[in-house]
Formats: sequence, structure tokens, C-alpha cells
Amino acid sequence: MGSGSLLTHAGTDNGASKAMYSQFSQLLLGPTKTQFTFVPSTVVQNIYVISIDRARIREKLDPGNWELHLSASGGLVKLIDDSSTTTTTTVDTGGRVYNIVSGSISSGTTVVKTAATAETTYGAYGLFYPDLGILVFNGDRLDSSDAGDLNLGTVQTSNVNANNSQKFYNAAKLGAKFDARREENVSSTHYFCRVHNKEFNFSVNPTFFTASDGSMTNTSFVKDPQVYITTVGLYNDANELLAVAKMSKPLLKNFSRESIVKVKLDF
Repeated sequence: MGSGSLLTHAGTDNGASKAMYSQFSQLLLGPTKTQFTFVPSTVVQNIYVISIDRARIREKLDPGNWELHLSASGGLVKLIDDSSTTTTTTVDTGGRVYNIVSGSISSGTTVVKTAATAETTYGAYGLFYPDLGILVFNGDRLDSSDAGDLNLGTVQTSNVNANNSQKFYNAAKLGAKFDARREENVSSTHYFCRVHNKEFNFSVNPTFFTASDGSMTNTSFVKDPQVYITTVGLYNDANELLAVAKMSKPLLKNFSRESIVKVKLDF
């Protein structure tokens, strides 16, 4: 927090890394918290963050259905969240929170290699906020040089352009795997529109009538017009068009036919 980047003003600790840390702590943590704490109880000032574009996830990321590989000098780590093994979901300012742990979903089910509660020296790998599409990584855990760990090599010297974000990017690039599934709740309402025999038997298509006197172009339509319904509009009480539905195929309509059209509205 404030290290590994150049200071914006001499004599202060205001650097780009501190600004980013403060931004995400205010967005994700409660009003009384200023620092990220990783299970079991490790307070860390060195974090990396992946924030996924909202347009890509629509509503949220699907917990238990993503996997990220990171590779650096220490080796390769495979990361998932522990939502499948969590009995009580933690909710913070950023919404639901799960721990990022080592494991894989490649077998089709979640396989946790090391549970977050089993991490003792540096704490869990990170925190996962599915409702915001944000993954916060424990920098100290990524920097661990213990056997099988990443050994990312974050530089925490003050007022130095250490380009730490590039190190994390390279680790993700070398890992060459980030699979995730988005989650979206879709509400559906069905409307049944009845078309009576005396309704909607004429068309506003200019070819339906002659331009000279407004008579029907096809004389056989004089007492028995034949039209096809292709579109259904849904209006509110103020007669304002709210939604348009297209028919799967044109529906024949005349004085001897009545129909009921079911419209499914997803929102």
C-alpha cells in the first residue's frame, strides 16, 4: 500500500499503488475496515486485483465455476474459490465473499487442494466477490518462495517504479488458463393476447389499397380480407409501446379466424 510505485508528491506516501488499494478497500470492505484480511487472520497491505468488465459477466460470476492458473519462477498454481465447501456465506460491502484457494474444476467438480483455513503463514490466496466480478489476491501469499508456491517477486520499495502489475500479468499469461462462467437471473412473464374475428383484418401496407381512391388492390379482399400477423406489440395503460414480439411464422387472419398469441417477456 503505497509501495512499488512512484510518489505523486514529494514528502508523502501518495503513489499509484496506494490509490488503487484505497479504491478497492472502500469499494469492497465495510466502513470500519481499511485493510484486507485473508483467512485465517492475515492482514495484508500488498494485493493484486482482477476486475472483470461488467459487460462480460452481465449480472455476476458463477461461484465454483472459474479457474485461474498463475505461473512464475516458483512454479504453477491453480486457483478456484471455496464456495462448494462453505456452509456459511460471508457478506460484506462488496456482496458475497469467498476465499480463493488452490484447487481445480477440470474434473467437472470442485476439488480443493488446500483449504483457506489450512493456510497459516501467509493466509489464503485471496478473496472472490462474485456479485462484482472482482478477485483480490493476497500479494504476500503470491510472493511466497516455499516449495510449490509462486514466488512472484513483488517489489515493495517505496517511491520505485517496480512495475509489479506487469509481474502479475506475466504470471497470468504464462499460466495460460482462465475459465469462468457468468450467472444471470432472468425473470419471465407470459402474456396471452386474444385476437377476435373482427379485429386486425386489414393492413397499413401501401400495397393493400390503391393510391387513387383507397379501394382494395385485390378485389377478392372486399368482403373477405386476408392478412398475416407478424408482430405483436405490448402497450401500457397510456398506450405507450413497451415491447415488441416477433411471430415464429406469419399467422393468417380474417373474419372467420380468431387466435390467442402467447408472448414470453424476459427481463
